[in-house]
Amino acid sequence: MNKCFNKILKSLSTEVASENFLGHAVRLSSFENFTGSPRLNKQNIKAYNMKLKREDEVIVVRGKDKGKKGKIEKVYPRANLVLLPGANLYKRHYKSPVQNRPSEIIEITKPLPAGNVALICPKCHKKTRVGYKMDNKEKVRICRKCKKRI
Repeated sequence: MNKCFNKILKSLSTEVASENFLGHAVRLSSFENFTGSPRLNKQNIKAYNMKLKREDEVIVVRGKDKGKKGKIEKVYPRANLVLLPGANLYKRHYKSPVQNRPSEIIEITKPLPAGNVALICPKCHKKTRVGYKMDNKEKVRICRKCKKRI
């Protein structure tokens, strides 16, 4: 364990301290869906206005997986991340906890920053940005290219 992680664990009460899937310390009561850096404290964390939602069709526009398409599996608004299956894959070496079972290498999908993906409009099938419009006192998302409701 590194020093930063130990300091965070000491500052958190033991009944609410936990590790998220990235291995960072989180306080379950106030950081329920947070997956950010352990150096961020409670005052620095804000929920981003996520224009992307679960089950949206997106394309990766930046990074090693540029050009890959897929549907968003999960959204992390506090960290401004989206989980896209098949993109941003990393290998993790797991040592077997028992002696008679072999160790293995597992592929893990890590979340991408929301700015690295772009929405694909379901109507015009083009890469687009998300806009908003008031429709009968209801805020709806619209495609910036074809101006139709998403």
